[in-house]
Amino acid sequence: MKRHKYWVIGVAIVVLAIVAYYFLGFVRGAKYYNRGTVHIAKGEYDKAIACFDKAIAIAADFPEAYCNRGTAYYQKGECDLAIADFDRAVELDPDCAEAYYNRAVARYDKGEYDKARADVKNAQSLGHQIPPELLKALDETLERKK
Repeated sequence: MKRHKYWVIGVAIVVLAIVAYYFLGFVRGAKYYNRGTVHIAKGEYDKAIACFDKAIAIAADFPEAYCNRGTAYYQKGECDLAIADFDRAVELDPDCAEAYYNRAVARYDKGEYDKARADVKNAQSLGHQIPPELLKALDETLERKK
């Protein structure tokens, strides 16, 4: 009976250690994430990307960090890198409306109008408000393609 009690306590300690390790990693990652968002607001996209890189290195399953790094890449005109980050954000969190919307904008700029429209629909289904001018431009472009 005593052995069983110690075994349960040992398992509980291991589980707590794993949870603490994950939580502390997320907190450290959040520190760099917050810095990155400040750099984006200032238009300092290279600094923002460096911060998001650190956040992702610490907490690789941090969809918001991928989404915001994608935004920084997009602002620099690096649509392919931006789309790759938005893809990863959606993989990690299929309910991340912002990632769908941002990917739609990047795809629109690349001329991938059908994919952009699909992303707009996903973002809308998740409650994201799409600017009417984007919807109009996308619909007109797709209509001309027909």
